[in-house]
Amino acid sequence: MRAVYGQRSNRRKSTKAESDSNIFSLMDVVSKEDTIKFFNEQYNTMKIRYGDMKKQLAEDMISFTSPFREKITGLLKDDALIHKIAKHGEEKARESAVKPSVKPEKLLVSGIFKTSIKGHYPF
Repeated sequence: MRAVYGQRSNRRKSTKAESDSNIFSLMDVVSKEDTIKFFNEQYNTMKIRYGDMKKQLAEDMISFTSPFREKITGLLKDDALIHKIAKHGEEKARESAVKPSVKPEKLLVSGIFKTSIKGHYPF
């Protein structure tokens, strides 16, 4: 995994560069509070080891996404459900293909149709 990071000044507790901020933003979403606190402290004291941080972020991403992956895997094994969902989508697509999204009368009233065909028809 490659990431751009470590572009900061030599001042302690300086504001995070955008590249560092991106990694910390990901951690805010997937990591535990104590993990975030640890790496923030390491960053602020300029002792951060980005390799360790990336490994932790990867582990936390896997932990965060595994319930979704398991759910998707379970759904993919259910052929009847997939067929039902596809059939429902097909019905919805047919409905929307048959009925116009905007009635021509409404276009006439709103003036959109009039201006788009101005000069073509004597309205």
